[in-house]
Amino acid sequence: MQAAYLWQREHFRDPDGDIGTGIQDDENTSNSLSAQALLNVYLDPWYQTLGVLLEGRYETLRTVDNLPERRGEADVEGPLQERTNVILALQDEILLFGERLALRPLLRCQFVANHFGAQPSFRNLPLSLDQETQDHLFSPSLGLKYALAPFFDLKGNVGRFQRVPTLFELFGDRGTTIGNPRLKSETSLNWDIGFSFELPPQGWLDRLFLEYAYFVSDADDLIVFVQNSQVSARAENIGAAEIRGHELSWSATALHHVRFYGNYTYQDAKDTSDTFSQGNALPGRPRHEVFQALELFHDWGKVVYEFTYTAMNALDRANLFVVDSRELHNLRLTLTPVGPKLTLTFEVKNITDNQVQDVRGFPLPGRSFFGTVEGRF
Repeated sequence: MQAAYLWQREHFRDPDGDIGTGIQDDENTSNSLSAQALLNVYLDPWYQTLGVLLEGRYETLRTVDNLPERRGEADVEGPLQERTNVILALQDEILLFGERLALRPLLRCQFVANHFGAQPSFRNLPLSLDQETQDHLFSPSLGLKYALAPFFDLKGNVGRFQRVPTLFELFGDRGTTIGNPRLKSETSLNWDIGFSFELPPQGWLDRLFLEYAYFVSDADDLIVFVQNSQVSARAENIGAAEIRGHELSWSATALHHVRFYGNYTYQDAKDTSDTFSQGNALPGRPRHEVFQALELFHDWGKVVYEFTYTAMNALDRANLFVVDSRELHNLRLTLTPVGPKLTLTFEVKNITDNQVQDVRGFPLPGRSFFGTVEGRF
């Protein structure tokens, strides 16, 4: 059983209206309390493993507008937005044909209860909401894996999935991201098929792993962020979307101290809704993405170099505004001077100080330095 609590406060201040939607001084405070329990029942005589997952989450969000204080008035405190989320997932793993075939049927049931304050406002834009809403979502899926050889597995998954919009998508941050309380839950039919290959140790080569999947997703009311002005973005539902792609992952370890790993994703994501944007690329879905890392590790720690490439992608549904492709280089040093109980990490991100934008058109940090100290007891 696990439990977690997260308190977060964000202060967005734009006194000259340079990057937000007008002059702003807002504070967003969110709370998240969650707990989950997992129970596995092993039925060895029947070559089955039953799993039950129960998860609960309670979230709140409140925004305070500090601008009226400048005019001698009290701060304007927005209404409290509350959400209760309960998930029950049931899974059965069935082993057949001498454990060469594994079937994993899964049923995920989700109950979401929202209590949203009436008429929250974003400056002079009213965001009308129902105060009380409830959603019941069901996501059945089936996964299978067949061991064609000791080092080669065939894999596949199929399922129907539903997702409710997050509080961030509904209410934004009152800064560069505008909330859209009229968002609907998205539904998709997903399936993938592929293989995994793992070579046992061979001389100086400790491990070689390769995995490939072809994936398909047909979605209704897909939620994507769309740039709706030069300085702001908003989550919108896409009536229908079609996504096809390939994903390749690899990992190789050699000489007991060198690891080379990464992944590549190609996706063709199209808007298939019966609107003006039919046939266009989905916003924020680059066609090519590459991640590659080289790691040197030892008992005292490790050094990791990372390279990321993201292809050009559209910002809006009409595909009139695009973000250029970008390359980022990162370097990380991790030290464990007294073992796993104390970890010291030093990072340099965006080493070349590449001035780039993310998929929503907002500037990413230039060269940045980070230090982390982690202790375990």
